[in-house]
Amino acid sequence: MALGDINNNSITKNIFGVQQRTSLVLDHIERLQREIENHVVSSDVLEELEYYTKPRPAKQSLQGKLETANRSDEITAAIELKEVFAKQVIKFQLHSSAQHLFALCLGIAHAYFDAHVRPAITAGADRATIDHLITERVVLEVAEKMELWVTPQAVRGALYTLAANCHISWHLE
Repeated sequence: MALGDINNNSITKNIFGVQQRTSLVLDHIERLQREIENHVVSSDVLEELEYYTKPRPAKQSLQGKLETANRSDEITAAIELKEVFAKQVIKFQLHSSAQHLFALCLGIAHAYFDAHVRPAITAGADRATIDHLITERVVLEVAEKMELWVTPQAVRGALYTLAANCHISWHLE
């Protein structure tokens, strides 16, 4: 980069001789604001975003997956949150910075789920433990990592999107 170096998911910028660290997320948020203000659009869809949002061949619907995992009480909220998340992606789909932010959100959520929740599911942890891990180690951490550009509820919508598209599940397969 002309103005700085990328290091540990942050950017060090040298502005008027003063070094200033900003996160890659904040950099994309600033770019998105400029894209919106200047009516800059892109017709290309980021491959990573498409990977997470494009439905993969599924053996079960999201509803079926939740029922299999004894989470029938989540079905209505799951479908609504997944739809709200999808609408946000569609709303900003012409802005490349937003695509990067959504792909980053989905990617981090996927990685954190696999790192923190999947092992507990495999070990047979109870639902309360799984729910706690989902909230604390995935939802809240992803929202924080995303500089609250996405809300915790949007992260939940991202998780249901990942589940619907066969990237994560709440039961042993």
